Order: sequence, then structure tokens, then C-alpha cells
Amino acid sequence: MIKFCVLQLHLFNSLEDFQQILLDNQRISQPLRSVPDENLNHEVQTIEGFSLRHPNVLRFNEREIRYIRFNGYIETEKRVEPYNEAGILKDREERITPFSSEILVFQEGNNLYASTLCGVTNGKKLMKLLFPQEQYGIIEAVNHELTEDILYWLFKHYIDTPDNVLSENYQLYVTALKSYMGKTRDNINAVRGEGNRISTILGTLAFLFNSEQLKALRPQIQYETESMLLEITLTGTFKLWNNSYRGRAFRTLEGKEKENALIIYAFLVILPLIVECYKESSAANEWSPQLKLDFVKRLGSEIRQRVETELQRIEQESREEDIEEEELVEDDLESEDDLEIDDEE
Repeated sequence: MIKFCVLQLHLFNSLEDFQQILLDNQRISQPLRSVPDENLNHEVQTIEGFSLRHPNVLRFNEREIRYIRFNGYIETEKRVEPYNEAGILKDREERITPFSSEILVFQEGNNLYASTLCGVTNGKKLMKLLFPQEQYGIIEAVNHELTEDILYWLFKHYIDTPDNVLSENYQLYVTALKSYMGKTRDNINAVRGEGNRISTILGTLAFLFNSEQLKALRPQIQYETESMLLEITLTGTFKLWNNSYRGRAFRTLEGKEKENALIIYAFLVILPLIVECYKESSAANEWSPQLKLDFVKRLGSEIRQRVETELQRIEQESREEDIEEEELVEDDLESEDDLEIDDEE
């Protein structure tokens, strides 16, 4: 599984400009607040098979995407007293928290993006410390325009018309739903369901009605000949599964090269297409707040019917078990009578 987020480096129009500054600033040191004689170290580390000087090239759909991949290492100061009761400086590992994540930097047109292979919270912290604004300019998480409404729209489309394209203009399909995550409105409790029958799991009263918000959905997405399992969240953190990929464009790639290709393809192709199809569906009145409400009500009715059917089944099984127990008791009594007769003989 690959977890990732994507940020944009607004200062740069080309990968070469970024590389120039990167190569001159691979290691940054900052003095500790609590112990000025010591430094926090932030470092760009090379990865085997990838060069900081010579970008790799990914080709698909007549596109050519140039990228570099490296490891980002940072250190942060723990909120602890640096000295023990005897006034002796504690060991460094007791005072410093290290963190590292690999980073994929790629260019699309005149835009430069960085995908950290971690969640968006850690990704922002990593990029902020590794690439100071004074040298690298503003770096912000990309606004994917994803909303809870889009996730509900994907869910409804799969439930009602699983064999249909999401838009007549694009060969984009949802071929399966594997997982969801919801949170209560107060953001205190979370609910997650997984499995091949996730469409049934999703249809639970506690989840679908206003007590909870849909935060993440994991559909199997197919666009033309390419298919991948992509977890879509509203936070900016996404997940991909290498072994779920089926397609032609990246079939010869392996390992990190395949990861790079799937991340770039999901970001540049799949996510924008989902948003575009949603907008088209809304503009054509194929999706609206009223349709969402009707959909949830219909599911609620179906849930009630399923619950009633299940209760009837349980009651029926319970009655049958009671009858079987009564028959067993009668059989035991008859056996005891037979034994008493045998004793008399």
C-alpha cells in the first residue's frame, strides 16, 4: 500500500530550477532552542536507482513527465526538559524526534509538484523544514476540489448503475467499492468498513444519516484500459495498492518506478476526471441535494426491510431450535423408559 499527498511548489516553473537549489542545499542545520550548541539536521538523501541530477521520465497517453525521487529526513525537538534531575544533558534520542519519508518531485506543464509518501500532516511538516520558504518559496497542499458530496455521488452511481460510465465524455468507471470511513459530526468517533461487499456495509443507519460524515471512499477506478484501487479522502491523504493495478501503460514497471507512475497517474488523470465527471453530472441534473436525500431515504427503507427479514429469519431459526430441543428431550425420556424395562427383565 502506498500512502501519499501532493503539494505544489509555487516558486518553480521547471524541475531544473528546483534541482539547482536542491543540489546546493542538501543538508540544513538549525540550532536547538533548548541546547544552542546542538543542531537539528534536515537532509535530502539519495535513493538507489534515482539521481538528483538526472530525472527519470514517465510516458503515458502522449505525455512525458520528468521526475526525481529522494528521501527526506528531518529532526524535531521534543517538548521535554533537556536536562535530568542531576543537571546532566539527556541522550539525544530522548530529546530529538527523527522523521523521514521518500519524496517524488515531478513537473507537469509549468507546474512543479511534490508527493510525499506519507500523510498530509507529516508531509507538510517535512516539506516546510526540508525546503525553507526563503529559498523555495510557498509550498502548499494541492486543492483537489474533493467534497463529501462527490463521495456520495460515487457511491450512488456504483449502487444504481455500476456498469455505466461516470460521464458520457470519459470512459471512467467505478468497478468496485472496497472500503469507507466516516466520522461523527463532532469528529470524536470514526467508523470504517472494509470488504468486497462494502456497498452493503456502507448502507448502515448509523453511517448514512446525519449523525456521521463520509470522509473516505476506496473505489476500484477504471479509466480506459487502466484500473487501480484508490482511497480518496477529503484531507488530502490518499492510498494506492500496487497489486490492484491492471492496465497497459505501466505493466512493465516494478517497485518504486511503478509507485511513481501510479501516484502521478492518479494525481494528474484520475482525481481531476472524477471531479470533472461530478461537475458534469450536477450540471445535467443527474445529481443534486434532493437526489442525494432521496437516495439516502431509499437506502434507509431497504435497510429496514433487511433488518425485518433478518429478524424474521432469527425468530424462525429460534423456533426450529426450540422444537428440536423438545424432540431431543422426548427421545431422552423414551430411552430412559427403555432402560427401566430392560432392568426389570
